[in-house]
Order: sequence, then C-alpha cells, then structure tokens
Amino acid sequence: MRGAAGPHVGDPSPPSVPAGVPPLVMRDGEDVGPGFDNQRCAEHDGSSRLEYTATRDSDQAELMVAIDLADQPRLDALSFDAGPDRWEAGETDLDQSAVVIDGNVYRVHAPVSDAEGPGDSEVGVLFSCSR
Repeated sequence: MRGAAGPHVGDPSPPSVPAGVPPLVMRDGEDVGPGFDNQRCAEHDGSSRLEYTATRDSDQAELMVAIDLADQPRLDALSFDAGPDRWEAGETDLDQSAVVIDGNVYRVHAPVSDAEGPGDSEVGVLFSCSR
C-alpha cells in the first residue's frame, strides 16, 4: 500500500517513553502511588553506571536505583523510602534481581528488606531515562 506511514512489524527502533513521565513503583504487587515529582537520571563511572532517583514532596518518599550497564545489565543498588519505612536490596537480594532495558525504558524487580527490622518485600520499578 503506497503512502502508508508508521512503524512496521520488526522495526528495530526501541520503545520510548516521553521524558518526565513519573515512575511506576510497586511493592508486593501494590502501586505505591503516583506523584514522584522530582526525577534525576545520570550516568557515572564513564557511562558504566546509571543512577536514577525520584522523590515525592507530599510525603518525602524517595526512590533510588543504580544499574551497572555492563554487557549483562545488573542491579547495583535499590532503596525505597516511604514515610517511616525504608526498603533496601541487600547483596543477596541483588543476586536475585532482574533488569530489563528497552530503549529509554528500564524495568527493575528485586526482593528487598526492611532496613529497620525484620520484614521482606518485593519492589518493581518502571522508569524512563534518556542517556
């Protein structure tokens, strides 16, 4: 069909999410709420490490994700502060994590532990970062 425009099946261009779209953060399958109004994404160590932070002013929630961008990307750090609770991925948790990168879209899933006491949980994050 002549004049048809748009992506074709098998188009190699990666998916894209517009800049500034807030992250989706899930803890144990529950959306922890929108409103992450401040986001920052930066590469460090000669572009081998990506650091992403997002904060929510309404309740001082903060998310931090660090990814080692080696041939097989891996989670280097993850923490999520939500009010009085602080969830972190420890060394064992990092070994059990998953990182998927599609264009400027990053998906991270990891078990986490309560930094202040006993308790385990799982955190999943979907965010965009233009590099």
